[in-house]
Amino acid sequence: LRLVNFAAARGMAICSTFFARMNIRKHTWRHPNGESCTQIDHVLVDGRHFSDVMDVRSYRGPNIDSDHFLVACKIRARLSNVLTPRTARIARLNVQRLASSDVAAEYS
Repeated sequence: LRLVNFAAARGMAICSTFFARMNIRKHTWRHPNGESCTQIDHVLVDGRHFSDVMDVRSYRGPNIDSDHFLVACKIRARLSNVLTPRTARIARLNVQRLASSDVAAEYS
């Protein structure tokens, strides 16, 4: 209940409870007696990015010397191109034309 209130007050979403999973994929912690498991680790994201979360699950295989299981989250990366304003092109001068006598006489 405290986590739900925390997330709601900050406009966040709890993604780890959103996806339908078998119970074995929901569990993130094993009791030291080894008999019971529960979900105590969660993934929180900002509400605007909730649609970018594609999957959340736990992996029981990696041995990390802990009673917690690895929790993984797949997120869709939406990268945007930062457009820089185009600068005005500088008019290039053809200085080789000034060498001709016709153009030199025109500007003298």
